[in-house]
This record gives sequence, C-alpha cells and structure tokens, in this order.
Amino acid sequence: MPPLGHTPMKRTFFQATETRWMIIIASGLGILLWSWLSPETIPGPYGLYLGPIGLAGKFIGSTFPGITAGLVYMAAFLHLAEALFAAKLCYDNKLTPKTTAKWILQTLLFGIGSLGILWTRSKAAKRS
Repeated sequence: MPPLGHTPMKRTFFQATETRWMIIIASGLGILLWSWLSPETIPGPYGLYLGPIGLAGKFIGSTFPGITAGLVYMAAFLHLAEALFAAKLCYDNKLTPKTTAKWILQTLLFGIGSLGILWTRSKAAKRS
C-alpha cells in the first residue's frame, strides 16, 4: 500500500504530445535530414520556397556538410537517450508494457516534447 498522501501514476497513463510540438519537431528533423542527404533538392532559388528554414537548410547542407551530419547524429543520439530515459521513468512508475512502448516510441519521434509530459507527471506523482 502506498504511503499516506502518495498518489501513484495510473499504470496506463499516456498523453500524446501537443500537435504544435509534433509539427515543429517533425519539420525541424525533416529539414535537417533533407539538408544532410540532398541539400540541392530543397526547392526554389536558395531554398526560398520553404522560407527562411529552407534557405538555412540549403545553405548549411551545401556549405557545411560535416556540421550538418554532426547535427543529424547528435539529434539521433539525443532522441535515443530521451527514449531510454522515458523507458526508465515508465519502469520506475510501474507502467504497463504496452503503455511503456507508446512512451518510448513517442519520445523517440518527438524527444523532449514527449519526455517533458512524462517527466513532469512522474515528479508530480512522487511528490503527492
């Protein structure tokens, strides 16, 4: 039985990342990958059809391919580390395997946008 005043997290607790974070993170990672794999195919003169993000992506991918590759690898490593931390939080809070899989996948895709929800809820459950 949990200590008096302690409210454990529900074993099936899952909350989707906010849509705005999904769009921002997916777009950022998409442009970064595009800049790394094929910056010359970013549409428009200087990539301007995609606005300043396209311009920056085309410039960085064409001018600094090593830095772009480093950013891609760093983003992949960070998202993987965040997903592993999400797995630890799920284990610590005794979430079901199915719920844990949802958190791991969502955090792998959306990083801190997902992990922030789980981490905040986990800390609140421990405090109460």
